[in-house]
Amino acid sequence: MRKLQFGAGTLNIPGFENFEQAQVDITKTLPFGDGSIDVVFAEMVLEHVTPKEAWFFMEEAHRILKPGGLIRLVIPDFLRCWKLRDPDWLRVNQGVTNNNGTMRDQMKSIIVCHGHQGLWSSELLQCALEAIGFNHVMIQEAGQSGLGLENMEQHHHSVGKQVAWAESGCVEGVR
Repeated sequence: MRKLQFGAGTLNIPGFENFEQAQVDITKTLPFGDGSIDVVFAEMVLEHVTPKEAWFFMEEAHRILKPGGLIRLVIPDFLRCWKLRDPDWLRVNQGVTNNNGTMRDQMKSIIVCHGHQGLWSSELLQCALEAIGFNHVMIQEAGQSGLGLENMEQHHHSVGKQVAWAESGCVEGVR
């Protein structure tokens, strides 16, 4: 079984081929054959490229996945954070992003800081994956899966579980 993680940084998943952006550029044609991969996972990656580049990556993921192959994408979900307005998330994220803790600063952080170039919500990502041709596309909570891809997220190692679980939008589907 061949499983790929894109945008891994130093957070490698055992059993996966883990690629940093410098190793495999998701804005270019992926160096894998058509229908040759079982699982594609990318966490906190799509927001670092333009929407056009993110769409291209999702099309490429569809191309390289085997029929029945699985995709799981995790993004900082702007709408989730806005709706949540959780005081604990605001407090913890304030320390992570070094801002004044207001909703305005938190949303600004998610949208324009950290090298973000695109803005995603779980619902928008779900629509994009379905439009590209993925099936059984589902929105999941961090750490949960309807496709056997539980507890893959690694973002909490850099920002803490409370922040990661609050801001993460997880969407998965089947090729």
